[in-house]
Amino acid sequence: MPKVNSLANQFFSRREAMRPTARTWIKHIALFLIAFFTITVAGVLQPFGFIEIFPDVADPTNFSEAWAFISSLPAHYLGLVFSTIARVFTDWEVLSYGLKFSVS
Repeated sequence: MPKVNSLANQFFSRREAMRPTARTWIKHIALFLIAFFTITVAGVLQPFGFIEIFPDVADPTNFSEAWAFISSLPAHYLGLVFSTIARVFTDWEVLSYGLKFSVS
């Protein structure tokens, strides 16, 4: 009766475990830091945090107001991202709140 491992070795090539290179380590660390930073920023935005996402006029009642709201979303989003990043770096309370979210 043939051994199971010898039969498996005929169908599957065996190779040694690959060791990560320095470039792989740098890539993974950079991706981890980017994810950690974005999770920290997301932690201060609503519904997790206290920074409002939508402006106060986010309740359109007719088509023209709805169209104006939808067309202003990209600009509002960019402004929200940059102002939130600025608040995270300048306000210790906001940074600590975001870090509590991202570390957990």
